[in-house]
Amino acid sequence: MNLVEIKDSLSSNPIYKLKRAIAIYDKELVIESVKNIISSKKSPSLVLEVMTNTIRLIRDAFERDELYLPDLLAASDTMQAVLPDLERAILKKGEKREILGIVVLGTVHGDLHSIGKAMVATFLFTAGFKVYDLGVDVSLRKFLEAIKKYEADILAISALKLGVKEAIGIDISETAVEVAKKNAKINNVENRFFVSNTPLKKIEGEYAIVVANIITYVLV
Repeated sequence: MNLVEIKDSLSSNPIYKLKRAIAIYDKELVIESVKNIISSKKSPSLVLEVMTNTIRLIRDAFERDELYLPDLLAASDTMQAVLPDLERAILKKGEKREILGIVVLGTVHGDLHSIGKAMVATFLFTAGFKVYDLGVDVSLRKFLEAIKKYEADILAISALKLGVKEAIGIDISETAVEVAKKNAKINNVENRFFVSNTPLKKIEGEYAIVVANIITYVLV
């Protein structure tokens, strides 16, 4: 089914109702649908797969300029209403979700905006990442403590208030590079954010700030 068909569907099937709930950004319907599906003994992982496929349709429509940023925000906010409970249900069932990496996410000290962060958290989760969301207005110490505690592969920080004109991101993982590119586009910073898997020793120039979660001797 395409996105239009999902939105227009009046099926009483809980799976179709769940798809429609995400497509029309209906939190109450998505909560009701997830409860009904799980209570019918269906796999929580199946629920996550259905939700993931639906929000990807929304993302694809955004990339074709058929939807707008508020649509992405509304869809991710709708999914966030059930993701924590759904993740617990998956663990309770003993089911395993393939994890591509661990992400520590938050906004820097002084930044109280959570909307964009929540959207990034949703898309990272549905892409297969384990996300530890520290919230907003997070101090540097808390970031560092979380990185050590969760052994994070990726540190994601909202720096919109810091006035950074451009940034370069480097990662050895092709998946991380592609996800970073998509997130940059979603946040309308793709013209100021350059990301690649170019070896660090081949990166030229001097930089005022270097943020990394790798061993120090690699950098200095």
